[in-house]
Amino acid sequence: MLPLALAGAVRSISADTARFPAFACIGLKTDVAFYFNGDSNWWVGQSDGKTFNWHVASNTTGFGDLLDFNSEIFTGDYNGDKKTDVAFYHPGDGNWWIGQSNGSAFVWDFAGNTSGFGDLLSPNIHMYQGDFDGDGKTDVGFYFNGDSNWWVGQSNGATFTWRVASNTTGFGDLLDGNAAFFMGDFNGDKKTDVTFYHPGDGNWLTGLSDGRALGWHFASNTTGFGDLLK
Repeated sequence: MLPLALAGAVRSISADTARFPAFACIGLKTDVAFYFNGDSNWWVGQSDGKTFNWHVASNTTGFGDLLDFNSEIFTGDYNGDKKTDVAFYHPGDGNWWIGQSNGSAFVWDFAGNTSGFGDLLSPNIHMYQGDFDGDGKTDVGFYFNGDSNWWVGQSNGATFTWRVASNTTGFGDLLDGNAAFFMGDFNGDKKTDVTFYHPGDGNWLTGLSDGRALGWHFASNTTGFGDLLK
């Protein structure tokens, strides 16, 4: 089955712990990290090339339990400094927070509010991430099947500025369980594009990003392979 994946989302390994890979420190070695809701500590295991050296990078007790299913945690380079940062969205107040990595700790700042969009964790919304304008900073976004709008929250290094990047009403409801989304730079211009596959007709459609909007075109047909979502 093809995955309906959310790039940059944190993976939970138990009801009270989440883990994620991270370039938390300067260099090209991937570090590992986890968040534990019992004490709200964020631990980073910094790689020296052979082993992981662990330290507490942050404590977010003031934000409450971030694994209570009322928030979504992401990782990405939101300020373009080549270090992996952490962000989370809370639907209760619509606030977005970014914990920017300085190489040893996460420093938290308010990054915006999307309460006007409603609950972005509802089943009618698919959230995603990518660098849609190619500036080296991770942006966030969502697709809402109620009006088929694709929204992008462009990162300026500190906050997200929101705009409509596309409307795909003509493609129908892409969250009806009969489509799979993928994010990637499909034309090599350093901007994140969107592709989706529909098993009903076997079509692949790609929305290429020009930095502000997604321009859609037919990319392929794989009817001969059968239903790739089975």
